[in-house]
Amino acid sequence: MATKDTLKKIPDWIEKLSKLLDSSIRIPGTDYTIGLDPIISLIPGVGDFVSYLASATIVIGIAREGVSGKVLLKMLGNILLDLLIGMIPVLGSIFDFTFKANERNMNLIREHQEEGKHKGSGLWVILLVLGITIALIVFGFFLMMATAGFIISLFGD
Repeated sequence: MATKDTLKKIPDWIEKLSKLLDSSIRIPGTDYTIGLDPIISLIPGVGDFVSYLASATIVIGIAREGVSGKVLLKMLGNILLDLLIGMIPVLGSIFDFTFKANERNMNLIREHQEEGKHKGSGLWVILLVLGITIALIVFGFFLMMATAGFIISLFGD
């Protein structure tokens, strides 16, 4: 396994899988392309998860090649967003045809490799997400307690 920030060349299989998932099929009469990702995502129940696993393969592959933690966090964010919004009926399908998480991830990798962008561990992103998660849990707890108090007051004397 390569160490952090040692990416020299993007492996061909990563480039090919990304293109297959996001831009391998040209819509006739247009310059717009789609890939297998939005098509697979149309399968109810499992499609989004299968697409997520394929995209996660790219993230794992590039992590093994050596790329900064910040790039990996951004890549994970893209595929998780694709998964979560993709699970919403109708809106998720439209989102899957337009978001192209793997294409975005390839751009992140190229920017990191060619321009030196997105360096660092991404610790601030982890701390931000952790802080927001804790705040949502606390807010949810207080909301639940207030709702329970309200329901109890309805049945009280």
